[in-house]
Amino acid sequence: MRRSLFLAVPAAVLAFLYWWAIENSVPEGPAYDFQIERLREAAEAPAGDRPIAISVIEVGRGRAPGFAVGLGLDFAPVDMTFSAFRVAYPDDASVLIEAPADRQVVEEELGGDFYPEQYARLVQAMDVADAILVTHEHLDHISVVPRHPRPEVIAPALRLTPPQIAALPQFAPNGVVPEPLDRLIAERFDKPRKVAPGIAVLETPGHTEGSLTIYVQLADGQEFLMIGDIAWNMRNIEKATTRPRIMQTLFFDPPEDRRTVQAQVRALHELSKAEPDLLILPAHDAAQQELLMRRGVLQPAG
Repeated sequence: MRRSLFLAVPAAVLAFLYWWAIENSVPEGPAYDFQIERLREAAEAPAGDRPIAISVIEVGRGRAPGFAVGLGLDFAPVDMTFSAFRVAYPDDASVLIEAPADRQVVEEELGGDFYPEQYARLVQAMDVADAILVTHEHLDHISVVPRHPRPEVIAPALRLTPPQIAALPQFAPNGVVPEPLDRLIAERFDKPRKVAPGIAVLETPGHTEGSLTIYVQLADGQEFLMIGDIAWNMRNIEKATTRPRIMQTLFFDPPEDRRTVQAQVRALHELSKAEPDLLILPAHDAAQQELLMRRGVLQPAG
């Protein structure tokens, strides 16, 4: 009896630790308020003034086990895209969302495949963008900002928040942010705020302190909600799951705000059911992006 108890206790402890590490559920309860109606109101513009298309500039691709993405005990590799989105207007104006990564980040930091031609398109798109936004301050979303070859060209277009600006030295060559990026004026989006016709932004901290959600409405009425890394895959939204606890607490520095991210995923899960025509875009879901490009909802860069 004592021997059985002696064996049972560590087994129970190991089972608990295993559950703690992989647990990725999103409890029922009060959901996060993305203020979707206020985002719509803020972005309001005549159809002729709204953007006409969103193109995807994929600079690289990696793979992560389904377990890490938040798909339960599925360890099959899941394609992860590192992309920017160019929101185009009829008069050739544009807003660029995300400045993901260069060769060093994609290949050395993320262990992925780098696409140099697409990277050249990203740099060019940043050169001519009327506004540049990033969803948050992780290296695969913002690192091209301090590494851009012409910082003086992109500086006037950057619309970064205080946490995003504070993160730039981490990704700058030798830790030195080049002029004039070292004196950017930070912006706040603590309330839904228009940045261009058809585009509004809201601060939604949780994954990081500087996380933003970006709402876009095209001239044809199609709506998008770009959520950055609140979830990595649309299946997280559909099934109401987050990244496993071990990823949230050990993979990110600083760790995610787990409870807030859970509430955000719950809200997006409910929103996706209530408004199926609103396209929720996780930043890294390669399969979703490919499907939307095949359907002509998103456009390939080129």
